[in-house]
Amino acid sequence: MTRSSSCNTIMTRASSCNTIMTSASSCNTIMTSASSCNTIMTSTSSCNTIMTRASSCNTIMTSASSCNTIMTSASSCNTIMTSASSCNTIMTSTSSCNTIMTRASSCNTIMTHASSCNTIMTSASSCNTIMTRASSCNTIMTSASSCNTIMTSTSSCNTIMTRASSCNTIMTHASSCNTIMTSASSCNTIMTRASSCNTIMTSASSCNTIMTSASSCNTIMTRASSCNTIMTHASSCNTIMTRASSCNTIMTSASSCNTIMTRASSCNTIMTHASSCNTIMTRASSCNTIMTSTSSCNTIMTRASSCNTIMTHASSCNTIMTRASSCNTIMTRASSCNTIMTHASSCNTIMTRASSCNTIMTSASSCNTIMTRASSCNTIMTRASSCNTIMTSASSCNTIMTRASSCNTIMTHASSCNTIMTRASSCNTIMISASSCNTIMISASSCNTIITSTSSCNTIMTRASSCNTIMTRASSCNTIITSTSSCNTIMTRASSCNTIMTRASSCNTIITSTSSCNTIMTRASSCNTIMTRASSCNTIITSTSSCNSIMTRASSCNTIMTRASSCNTIMTRTSSCNTIMTHASSCNTIMTRTSSCNTIMTRTSSCNTIMTHASSCNTIMTRASSCNTIMTSTSSCNTIITSTSSCNTIITSTSS
Repeated sequence: MTRSSSCNTIMTRASSCNTIMTSASSCNTIMTSASSCNTIMTSTSSCNTIMTRASSCNTIMTSASSCNTIMTSASSCNTIMTSASSCNTIMTSTSSCNTIMTRASSCNTIMTHASSCNTIMTSASSCNTIMTRASSCNTIMTSASSCNTIMTSTSSCNTIMTRASSCNTIMTHASSCNTIMTSASSCNTIMTRASSCNTIMTSASSCNTIMTSASSCNTIMTRASSCNTIMTHASSCNTIMTRASSCNTIMTSASSCNTIMTRASSCNTIMTHASSCNTIMTRASSCNTIMTSTSSCNTIMTRASSCNTIMTHASSCNTIMTRASSCNTIMTRASSCNTIMTHASSCNTIMTRASSCNTIMTSASSCNTIMTRASSCNTIMTRASSCNTIMTSASSCNTIMTRASSCNTIMTHASSCNTIMTRASSCNTIMISASSCNTIMISASSCNTIITSTSSCNTIMTRASSCNTIMTRASSCNTIITSTSSCNTIMTRASSCNTIMTRASSCNTIITSTSSCNTIMTRASSCNTIMTRASSCNTIITSTSSCNSIMTRASSCNTIMTRASSCNTIMTRTSSCNTIMTHASSCNTIMTRTSSCNTIMTRTSSCNTIMTHASSCNTIMTRASSCNTIMTSTSSCNTIITSTSSCNTIITSTSS
């Protein structure tokens, strides 16, 4: 159990697969954090996650401001995430003449983000000493904007050298006359960015991800071999050369008089962007993904063979030629007087877009995915606008995506392992049916009627707004996502391994029921009534705002997430291996009960997840609110997420 208030000493510990998340807003003191002249010691061991957030003048967990000493360590599969905005001091960071020592070993993730005058984790500003080290399967991601100091990143004429070994992820950003040199070996992710007269050299071998970006007169050289991902971006008179072999991903973009040369072989992904008088040459063979885009008088030539993905984009007087064979994905986009020719055969995915006087020719056979969009004097495949009728059907492992707007009728049918995405707006009627391993995503707005039914391993996503009626049914391994707003009625049912997500706002009634391994997500706002029930391995997520009543029940391996704001009453019950997430704001009462291996909002044991949130004068039963005391305890493989705003105190403890 820990408490934090100004000038305190805080010690936080989590053991074996625990997650600690803390957030606060507006001058709050956070769990496992101290402000002003404090000493903070944080340690996690084996698969723990530490996440902290703060906004506007807060001091965060495992952080100290002004002449503090911070020691942070994480070992074996830990995740440390810190985020702050506007003049905050972040975890594992100090400002003004501090010393920071950070270490992470074996499968750790360190993520830090801050904006405007923040000091970031594993970083220091103004006369500080920074030591950062990560070994074996660590992820280090740092980003900051405006007057920040970032680990493995500098601004204005700095030289950055970052190194990580074996399955590490490094993200570095630098601006204005910087030199960034990053190298990683074996399963690393490297993301480097520089702007204005920078030189970026990145190399990675075996399962690496490289992201490089430079703008204005930069030279970028990137190489990666075997299962690497390379993303390079340059603008205005840049030269980008990227090369990757065997299971690599290459993403390159350049604008205005750039030359981009990208090559990848065997299972690579190539993304290239260029604008205004650029030449892009991309080649990939065997299981590669190629994404290229250019604008204004560019020439794009892309080739891929066997299991490749090609994405090409061009605008204004461009010529795009793309070819892919056997298990390829092709995405092409062109606008204004472009010619696009795409061809794919056997298990390919083709996505093409064109606007204004374009010609699109797409061909795909057997187990292909086709997405096509075109406007004004184009050849259109499976898309129409204004009072159109669209009928699409596909069989055996196909993906169909259709859109229509204003008084349209869409009828789609797919069988066996299909994906159907349909959208309609204003007085539309959507009727879709899918059976066996299908994915259905539908959305409608204003006086629509959506009727969806699926059976066995289907995914249904439905959205409607303003006086809509949504009836969805799914059985056995289905996913149902429904969202409505203003005076809607949502009735969803699912049985056996289903996922149901429902939303409603303003005077809605939501009734959701699932049985055996279902996930239910329900949201309602302003005078809504939400009743959700799930049994055996279900996940229930419910949230409401303003004078709502939420009643949720789940039994045996269920996950319940409830949220309410402003004078709401939330009652949640779960039994055996459940996860409960509750959130209330302003004068709410939250009551939660669980039994046997459940994740209770403020009490859990063995493999549970706890999420508690209270803001200004709330009462959280089985914990507190508003100048309140919140006590949360977990043991072994638990997740604790606590957040308060305005004068709250949170006490949390974890045990192995």
